[in-house]
Amino acid sequence: MSDTDTVVTQLLEPARKLTKSMVTILDLGSGAGCLTRALRRHFPDAEIYGVDYSEVATTKAIAAAKAEGIKNVKFLKEDATSLPADWKGKFDWVILYDLLHDLADHVSVMKEVNRVLKDGGVASITDPEVHSNHRDNVGDSYVAGVGYALSSVSCLPRSVAIEGGAGYGVGWGTENKKSF
Repeated sequence: MSDTDTVVTQLLEPARKLTKSMVTILDLGSGAGCLTRALRRHFPDAEIYGVDYSEVATTKAIAAAKAEGIKNVKFLKEDATSLPADWKGKFDWVILYDLLHDLADHVSVMKEVNRVLKDGGVASITDPEVHSNHRDNVGDSYVAGVGYALSSVSCLPRSVAIEGGAGYGVGWGTENKKSF
């Protein structure tokens, strides 16, 4: 089983307890589509969408899906704060994998997630396990050595990409996300 298949399995287990239908699935912040393409192996008859704001990532995802002969996955460049109007109540399952800390406008994105979910649909949100109080991360070589370094060149720039952006990056932390 690939790493992305393992992620899908871990996301799926609690989601299945909350909803029976998995006919329409949205991977929000899909990037180059690794997780989205893995979803199709688990849901060959589902309608799966991968959405990202990056044209470069979306182009890579489309090319990879084409090379793999994938038919039930659509990749689209969209703004997560204003998804297509006709998507109201469209999705059984919305996935935000490693995305929340990257967002410039968390509130608007979560309102959109709520809008595009079907009644009885479920959202799965997974983000890095990092403490909000940075001193609590001292001694964790992954967070200090990798997490903060990557966040400074990837997560933080995305989270301040719009006027008034939150600028949290990975340092937003689990405790702050829970209170959000």
